[in-house]
Amino acid sequence: MVRIVMGRVNIRSKPSTDSGPYTYSYVGREAMRHGEAFNRLVSELNHLDLRDEREAAGEFAAMETGASRHEAILCRARNDEMFALDRLRRWVAISVPNGMSPVKAVDDVQNLLRTVADKGGIDSRLIIDVDPVARPRRVIQAIEELGTVVSLSVEVKLPNPGRVWREERRRMVALAAETYEETYTSQQGINLDRAELEQLTQGVETGDIEVAAESATGSWSMRDEPEEFAPEPHWEKAGTAALLLAALAWVVSNWPMSGSGGAH
Repeated sequence: MVRIVMGRVNIRSKPSTDSGPYTYSYVGREAMRHGEAFNRLVSELNHLDLRDEREAAGEFAAMETGASRHEAILCRARNDEMFALDRLRRWVAISVPNGMSPVKAVDDVQNLLRTVADKGGIDSRLIIDVDPVARPRRVIQAIEELGTVVSLSVEVKLPNPGRVWREERRRMVALAAETYEETYTSQQGINLDRAELEQLTQGVETGDIEVAAESATGSWSMRDEPEEFAPEPHWEKAGTAALLLAALAWVVSNWPMSGSGGAH
């Protein structure tokens, strides 16, 4: 059965030293600008929508999951990856062809969306990202299974306007930085209790945080192993398009947060 990984389309402002202080009015302006850009992106993607395949697959997805057939766009990227994008909540489900890594599949979809945004005249001061996502409990479990962790990296990205901002993100805005990375190392093993892991993984479910860890015996990273959709056993004969639509229905129903439209 085809492998399907989950991600989210995040729209971020390009760093600028004249963006001004982080205030409610700043957040409001950015949220509106990002929402308009996402809606424009969806409009442009309609020209690439595999409408017939989506409609046929929607019969299955609606029957099995109750998913709406009108909330997704179905497209193909450069190397035959098929993906489904939720028009309202920005979730994206991506098929990973045999022999391809999840990183490559996610990057190919991101490149396509950026090309569409560029041709569609979307504000060039904005960056279209496709970020891998994972449930916090899955990230914590993967790290705990490594045993004694000797290196832990947390990459912080600028969130969509309106999300909770940690103090380092305020500094990122001030310094016009795109990302901020924290790396903790200890040959004796980092002291990671459950409370600390829960704190460090806040934001992995939206793609605003990426985590990677190493132990003496192995390593794990969210980028290499994003959340995967696990189809029901009796769906084995369903096509890729149907599974992608089912994956979107699953993430909307089961994710720690499900987004709330183009402005977030």
